[in-house]
Parts: sequence; C-alpha cells; structure tokens
Amino acid sequence: SNRSGGLCYKTVKNIRGVLSSACEYAVKNKLIRYNPVTESVMPSFALKIKEDVPEYTAEQAKQLLEYAKEHDSHIYTFLMLALYTGLRKGELLALTWDDIDYDKKILRVNKSRTGSRKVVTSLVTTPKTASSNRKIPINDSLIEALKTEKKKQEEMALLLGNGYDRSNNYVIRTVIGKPYANLSAINRVVNRLTEKAGLPHCTIHGFRHSVASILDGNGVPLQDISVLLGHESTTTTERIYIRRKRTAKVETINALNNALNLS
Repeated sequence: SNRSGGLCYKTVKNIRGVLSSACEYAVKNKLIRYNPVTESVMPSFALKIKEDVPEYTAEQAKQLLEYAKEHDSHIYTFLMLALYTGLRKGELLALTWDDIDYDKKILRVNKSRTGSRKVVTSLVTTPKTASSNRKIPINDSLIEALKTEKKKQEEMALLLGNGYDRSNNYVIRTVIGKPYANLSAINRVVNRLTEKAGLPHCTIHGFRHSVASILDGNGVPLQDISVLLGHESTTTTERIYIRRKRTAKVETINALNNALNLS
C-alpha cells in the first residue's frame, strides 16, 4: 500500500507481471489472440525518495565492538560477524558451527533464516540469490571471537544442564542456547547496546551498509565489495549500499569554480 488507499509501484508491477505471464501462456495455447497486459500502460507514480539507512563510520563500528567486548555482551560475536562480513541478518542467524572452517579461515554462507514478528517459528531457506551462496575469509580477530563464543556456549550448557537448549547448532543464540526464532528480537538487543555505548541508532541492515561504505571509502574495488555482500551485480551494490557515491565531491565543485574563474 502507498498509505493513501492505493497500491504502491512495486505491488502494481508484480501484479502486472503475474497477469502478463498468465496471458502469455494463454496466447501460446491459443486461448486468446494477444497479451492485453503488454498493450496496457503502467500508471504513473510519484517518485518516492528513500531515506538513507543509518550507518556507522569505521570509528563508530570500532567503538561499538570495544564496548560490547568490554561489557562481555552476549551478542559480541554477532556484532563481530556483522561488521566483519557484511552478512544479511537472516544469513547471520542461520550460521551453524559447521559453516566455520578454522583451518582454511573461511565462513560458508549457504542458508538463511526467515521469520516475522508475529511468527515465533522460523524457516531455514536457501540464500537470497545464487550469488549469496559464497565463502568469506575470516581473520584472526573473528576466529578468536568465534572460539570464545563456542567455549561460552559449552560452559553454559554444563552450568544450566537441561535448562540449556542443545537442539540446534547455531552460532548465534540467546544466553540459554535458544535460536532467535523471532528475528526482530535481536534488533531490540542491538538497540539497547548501541544506546548504552552512546552511539546513534543503527539497524542490523545498517551494519551491512556500514561495511560497504567503509570498504568503499578505503579504496576496495566495487566488484570485491559486491562479492562479499553476495550481490549478483555491482549495480546493486552501488545503487543501494555505497551512499557516498551519491554525494558530489568538494573537489568537483572546486574544479568548476576554478574553471569559471570568478574573482
């Protein structure tokens, strides 16, 4: 919905797509002579400008990680993974311990978890796209955090006995071993931590934006960023995640000023 009683552009486009496919099938089977959808005109929509997703600078990301480690936050490893890999939230929550290869120093992304605020159960699915199925190198800092997390989980399992959930193999769990079945729940934990760390609000998806912008700002090629994020093309990466690409450089204006040479 466009919040004014009508359907939004994407919904109308999706409906047209389904109708067009059905009509195309009917044409091939000689049920109708032509596809009426292709002859129709898509209604016009006012351009909706998306607000920039809040994101962190490298300094802010470092501040958050240091605060989480200092205060022994149980989501420290989650934050390390998010800010060192740029994984989607569903990919982060679907990670299992057998996805981590310490010898080869890689993390395998091969599944995702979905769910909603109203649905407590969650569904493990294949990654979002073919390109989302990927391998990501992990450095010594992240490996140390992962090994520490694994040890903590084993210690909690011994301490709590039957009170600890041993029915899953997820890397990211609650303090009693349960997976974050309601995927919005971890948002609340992150929000509380960022507030305590004295940082502005930033969503988990915002961490993904942050990774892209930090890498771009440090001269990492767009193609490499795209592969890390699991995009099918660099166009997606540039259009959605590289915010500074949409900001004119001061040098550009200075060059114009010098060319015009007004006193």
